[in-house]
Amino acid sequence: MGRLILCFGEKAEKPWYIKETDTKLYSIEELCYYIYNNVYIISQAFFTLELANWIEKELGLWETAGKLKGLILGRNSCKDMVVTVLCSTDYYLEEEIKELLQVMDALSHMSEGQRKKYKADLWLRKGRPAMAFMEYRKLLESQSDGLTPEETGDVLHNLGIACLYTGGLPEAAQYFLEAYGRNEKEESLKAYVEVCQMAHIEVGQVSLEEKKKLLADLERSKKEYLQTEDYQKFWKAVEKKHKGQPGIYYEEIDRLLNEWKQEYRRKVG
Repeated sequence: MGRLILCFGEKAEKPWYIKETDTKLYSIEELCYYIYNNVYIISQAFFTLELANWIEKELGLWETAGKLKGLILGRNSCKDMVVTVLCSTDYYLEEEIKELLQVMDALSHMSEGQRKKYKADLWLRKGRPAMAFMEYRKLLESQSDGLTPEETGDVLHNLGIACLYTGGLPEAAQYFLEAYGRNEKEESLKAYVEVCQMAHIEVGQVSLEEKKKLLADLERSKKEYLQTEDYQKFWKAVEKKHKGQPGIYYEEIDRLLNEWKQEYRRKVG
């Protein structure tokens, strides 16, 4: 499932099968892991009396099963049910559960497509571009997620950002261009032109006037950057490397890279 799952409770002889994702679960820890990592598609409908009975009979967790049955019959919130299951074992820390509940609050008023995009955005912000890329691609391939043209454009824009992490500049440029065609945001168009410059790709499908303006803006940004404190520190670090002090150079490079990564994550649409 992507993370080592240490199971201290009973292991079910008959697994709990989740048809939507073709997943079989054998322990309370596996159930917690599934809920935690699929909260974007978890709703009240996930928690059924059948699930509570499985927890009771197969895992021997009578108290947890009883609490869950009460919540189901009382039509309590999905959050209450999630907390009940996650708190039945020590697999997740209290801080992790609180963070998950904050995510659930953010998801509560979103459409299915918006929830999936939110999930992918979190992967991207956490520095997991490969995971984000897969989620964005699955979202675009789905035909029933109800994204607006602008939201679809934002997904394409973020796909472009994910490609930048892996060095796929031509692919990133294409995503930014497609994004602009959907969301009509200058940010996407600017990213397209910048990446074309980086990859030495001809800027196409942009008016000559707009192209000149964006290139002028880019050139001005470059000149402004040459005057920044970051740039000065970078070249001082390079000088240290040439003088036989590579440690200082690599420390400065790491700092700059972390700051740039944070900047890209803030641009996630």
